[in-house]
Amino acid sequence: EQETLLNLADSLTREGISAFRFDFSGNG
Repeated sequence: EQETLLNLADSLTREGISAFRFDFSGNG
């Protein structure tokens, strides 16, 4: 059960980091 949560968090983190980087660079 914990592995599933970790995998979900990992995928969310990857997308979150990409979105955060894009948003951060966009806002300068």
